[in-house]
Amino acid sequence: MIAVTLINTLAVFLTFLSGSSRFRQGFGIAIIILICFYAIRFNYGNDYPAYLNMFNEINSYTYIEYSTNTYDIEPGWVFLNRLFAPFGFFALVIFITVFQFGTIYWLITKYVDRNYQYIALFIYLFSSGLMLTMLSMMRQCFAMNIILLSMPFILNKKFWISVPIIVLAAQFHQSAYLMLIMPFLIYLQYLNKKVYSIFFMILFISFFVAGNMLHDIIGNTIEMYFGKYSIYFEEDEKLQLESGLGFLCNIIFFMSLILMDKCDNSRQSLFMKMAAISYLFIPLGFITPLLGRVGTYFGVLNPIGMSTIFKYSKQKLILKGVCVLYLFISLYGYFTFFYSDVFQDGFMHYHTIITESWR
Repeated sequence: MIAVTLINTLAVFLTFLSGSSRFRQGFGIAIIILICFYAIRFNYGNDYPAYLNMFNEINSYTYIEYSTNTYDIEPGWVFLNRLFAPFGFFALVIFITVFQFGTIYWLITKYVDRNYQYIALFIYLFSSGLMLTMLSMMRQCFAMNIILLSMPFILNKKFWISVPIIVLAAQFHQSAYLMLIMPFLIYLQYLNKKVYSIFFMILFISFFVAGNMLHDIIGNTIEMYFGKYSIYFEEDEKLQLESGLGFLCNIIFFMSLILMDKCDNSRQSLFMKMAAISYLFIPLGFITPLLGRVGTYFGVLNPIGMSTIFKYSKQKLILKGVCVLYLFISLYGYFTFFYSDVFQDGFMHYHTIITESWR
């Protein structure tokens, strides 16, 4: 945990310095450091051993029929594993890591003001539901980053390009098919602010109140159309609402994203609305954490959406309070993540392929 936290902090600091004209390369250097650090990880993350076993199993066969679902693994992931068979699993991890951080560098550079890029990177690195868990869920991480590459085409309404990109992402993780709705969210721009604000709030409250009824509906849907994930639905334990303070804070962040749309840049406004959708999956996470993880497809846009709120917080005191609260909640969630029963064993101690080779 200490090594990971120090590297993340250094990366954010270098990106902060890049806001100055004297050190423009700070963000790029930060990304290179992150790539070098995380690319050589070994057995880091809950799912790392499973992906290592999957790699060995896929490459243990002389021939695999991609058109069938014999091994219950998406064909794109099978192809990627076969492609890296001559180089080994560690090479695959390095490639995925370079793609992950390269994509987030491109996204932040393209859509976030230079003076607030360190905020976006902070959110990405210190939100436990983003970078850390993405290191573990490699298939979904790869699919998520492919979808991020479709954002310029979504924003420009080039559906004939964005939709095939999303379908391509689904070849690595089937849940990406649910993101076929994303290209059409561009039309949120044309809705009255009161209309979509009320609509989003009704959805949020409905998902939370009708949890038991939705549990059966969602369970049957997953079994019917996403059968391979039904085992996760059955094994997942429902999240329990404790003090409710974190849940209340997330409602505040959710409302800030859907109400704060007076941006001079319509693209930033849309990113905020799309990031707000990720919060709709919080009450669904109380039904099954599996659905909460689907929300990360939108959650990965939080660095863009929330950095925009930081940018406009100078204009309103209440937004400054929201920003401070967001930073506090992010850091609190980050450190408690390492001590949770679910993630402690997989994430507390960082190992590299170099140190392991010396043993």
